[in-house]
Amino acid sequence: SYYSSRNRVHLYGVDYAPLGWKLRDMPRFALKALWLMLSSAQRSSYFTSIRRGIRDARTLPK
Repeated sequence: SYYSSRNRVHLYGVDYAPLGWKLRDMPRFALKALWLMLSSAQRSSYFTSIRRGIRDARTLPK
């Protein structure tokens, strides 16, 4: 979940990722993250890894 979040958020910020993919994936990512945090017994762990992935995406080179 960490790497998925980090890589998705990184790709949202780069020019070479297709705009259509970004527009389709943003709601998909939000729904997936929400589902994991609501339905999983490890919701705290998922929340932490998703939050860290989003934070760390800002440190990747564009």
